[in-house]
Amino acid sequence: MVINNNKMSVYWPITLFWKAFGVFPASVQGGRRNSNTSLPILSTMLLLASSLYALFAGPVVVCRIGEKCTSESIRILKQVYPGIANVTSMLSRIALSYSVMVGFDKYTETMECYETYSPTTVAEASRYKVFTAAAVCACLLLVIPVNGMRLWILWTDSVDPILAIVHYTFIYVQNLTMCCSETQFAEQCFMLYDKLKTVNDDVAVLGGPAGLARFSRHFRTTAGATPDAPGTAVAVTPPGAADGAAAAVAVREVQDPLDSVVAATVTVETLRIRHWLLREAISCLNRLFGVQLGMSVCALCVMSFFDIYYETFHVMGVYIMSDLIIYSWMLHYVVRYVGIVLMSHYTTKQVIHIIHIFYSYKT
Repeated sequence: MVINNNKMSVYWPITLFWKAFGVFPASVQGGRRNSNTSLPILSTMLLLASSLYALFAGPVVVCRIGEKCTSESIRILKQVYPGIANVTSMLSRIALSYSVMVGFDKYTETMECYETYSPTTVAEASRYKVFTAAAVCACLLLVIPVNGMRLWILWTDSVDPILAIVHYTFIYVQNLTMCCSETQFAEQCFMLYDKLKTVNDDVAVLGGPAGLARFSRHFRTTAGATPDAPGTAVAVTPPGAADGAAAAVAVREVQDPLDSVVAATVTVETLRIRHWLLREAISCLNRLFGVQLGMSVCALCVMSFFDIYYETFHVMGVYIMSDLIIYSWMLHYVVRYVGIVLMSHYTTKQVIHIIHIFYSYKT
């Protein structure tokens, strides 16, 4: 789906955020772009350089914050959080960049084929934009304020604040890039979910008595019927009528039974093609974001566990507003984790639902 750039002026913060921290060329950025030549190479190289710096500077920095590394076990425990965040962000960035380079064109072609059968309406595009804005705002509001507060505390309480701030700024930026990719996945996943739900609704309507007449009338009026040709009358369903009565009126007004069969056949085949294209798009999206989402879930679980451990035993020191920061971090982790799981779950649920519908019609 391509969104008109002229209508995206109010979404320039999203465009800027995705261009600065993202890899996947999502639709809100306005139009398609060649994945082989337009990858954010510079930002990716800077991110990898910061990851290497954090990897080697981490053992020195963490021992200067909070509890001193009096033993090897304490040093290892203090290195786990930044180490996991660093490694997972680096690997996920490499994997996502490679996936986009080799698989994005297939995903784009699949969605363009779907658009030929069912173009995106203005209402659907508005829903996509509202959801995208909500997802990006949630990401930024949950990540930036609490991390900024933590950096301010490091500046006021650390023995060597410059080194600590540089190190943790890199860690937080890496975390933000993962969150950015998750919002891009969520946008694409929501778009596929909405399209699958539309197909499901069309199939459900087709299965009813009024559905056959409805699609028959649509077939007659759109498949080359002329105004003076016989059999082109359009049945009008009385407004406010009950479903059963409306269905009876619609069925009685179908003049040609053969036309109903042809219309139903064409409609069913179109729905099958649309559903197949959406399944192909979901497979492409899974291949694009599979490693990225796996790394995100792994990082979120590990970071939440060690944040609780650090706060309980004051491993990283005792500082003001620690309760506010830890609760904000937990909310941030939960929202990201639940967002990934729920979007994947409900999109998959729509696929399973329509498979059951087709199977019930076949039997």
